[in-house]
Amino acid sequence: MLILSVIIPMYNVEQYIKKCLDSVLNQNFEIGYRIEVIIVDDGSTDNSYFIANEYAKKCSNIIKKKKKNSGQSITRNRAMSIAKGKYIFFCDSDDFIDKNSLSKLIDICEKNKLDFLKTGWKTIYEEKNKIIENVPPNKLLSLNYESSINYFKRSISNWYNVVPWNGIYLREFLFSNKLLFPEKIQFEDNTFALKTFFVNYNTRIMQISNTFYNARIRKGSITNEKIEIKKIEDQLKNIDLMNEFIETHVKKSDKKFAKRAVASLTSTMIDYYFQLGTADRKIIRSKINLKIIVDGILCPQFKSTRIKFCLFLLSKTILEFILKRKSGKNYV
Repeated sequence: MLILSVIIPMYNVEQYIKKCLDSVLNQNFEIGYRIEVIIVDDGSTDNSYFIANEYAKKCSNIIKKKKKNSGQSITRNRAMSIAKGKYIFFCDSDDFIDKNSLSKLIDICEKNKLDFLKTGWKTIYEEKNKIIENVPPNKLLSLNYESSINYFKRSISNWYNVVPWNGIYLREFLFSNKLLFPEKIQFEDNTFALKTFFVNYNTRIMQISNTFYNARIRKGSITNEKIEIKKIEDQLKNIDLMNEFIETHVKKSDKKFAKRAVASLTSTMIDYYFQLGTADRKIIRSKINLKIIVDGILCPQFKSTRIKFCLFLLSKTILEFILKRKSGKNYV
């Protein structure tokens, strides 16, 4: 039985792809279970594709595709379109997973008939030579499944995260609900995550404390890129997509909870806004719909962020001064 499709979008990771692939391939599964590894190269200009091709020559369960550079979301969606496994696991090409971890996660999914399973993870700060374990609080852990709506309401003010790689998804759940990543924009994980929680009110989910995934924060990665105007434009596009989904798919009684996920991204957008130059700030300021700021005041993820939204709405100068003092950076 093809139990799992591991999806790996790849771009210029010649230093890391071997460790990533070795960690995925060196997994033990029950007899009769098979996995496929789908590598989609997003137009790499280094030796990443050559290395992946060498692995594919030795491993018949590796499927490799190459395309022009178009971004991570399109790359993931391309891989999902050809995935055949019962479950889908997303793995970034510069990250890696612990030995014999996937079989344990699959076992939990099978026993509980889950639509998706969430875990913790480890963050590796490469330049600082530091590792931090991201473990969910005990209040979110459960020995039984629950509806994704109930889990979301408990997690949004405690331990809400949008990354797709801290767990495993039932392929049928993703496909039957037409869950794909918004294309040609960054921060697409925010829209994807919100939809997974609210697209179907019968979704079965569990949260466990396992930290099997090792996420690398490195110089040159998307996560660690310099803040530019397009990043904030992409955040605003995701905010629009999230609000549109909330209006069309979320029950009226649950909208205030879903709006808190939007407020989380809006809060990050405000932080990024003050890292722009003066000219770029003027451009972005004209594109910000004040309704999203008001929503952040009415439905903040945390009470403390309500102050940030109020200050942004009333006086951008005051907020700029506070953020400047807090970070020690000069945003002027």
